[in-house]
Amino acid sequence: MRITTYFIDPIDENVDVEVVTVGNWLTITYDEQYRNDGVYILRQMLEEKEMFLRGNRSDILIDKIVASCNTIRSLLYPELSASLVELLVKVCKVKYNNHIPEDVIGDLRQLATLIAGGYMMNDFLAGREHVQRNTVSEDVYAVLEISSSATDEEVMKAFRKLSLKYHPDKLGNASEQEKEWASRKLQAVVEARNIIMEHRKSKA
Repeated sequence: MRITTYFIDPIDENVDVEVVTVGNWLTITYDEQYRNDGVYILRQMLEEKEMFLRGNRSDILIDKIVASCNTIRSLLYPELSASLVELLVKVCKVKYNNHIPEDVIGDLRQLATLIAGGYMMNDFLAGREHVQRNTVSEDVYAVLEISSSATDEEVMKAFRKLSLKYHPDKLGNASEQEKEWASRKLQAVVEARNIIMEHRKSKA
């Protein structure tokens, strides 16, 4: 959520449409409950952004966004990173009515490089959002601690096992840092399951 706030102006007339765009992505990527939680968090972050801007502390905001980019790149895999880049482009297309200014494109490229090494940036800018990916990286399967030869049943079994392992209810005595790490791991597990199963459905 943090990264999308770079392009969403909390006082812009299109802010609600931009938030809906993020919400729709969350529904497709996760589920309806994740959408509701994510949109709530995004609204809070936009309020925080407005506070930073009013206090002329945009430097704090930039530091937070860069930190988020570095975290995503270090913890997640290329398919999810590319999906986030795609979301940023969609938000900008909504914001600028499909005519993204060159300076904003430059900002998009910088963030895309931080997140995913610029992965598929030109395709997304050209509107080719649904680029066919013929394979799922072994790194995605590794998130679920299985190999690409795993059956659908084995994928779901691994998903359930790791979801329980990293679930907040299992971390009652953990530190805040450990809880944050587990939350990121759980997100990666959900993403891996979604990518693998959606890919298999598309190939069926």
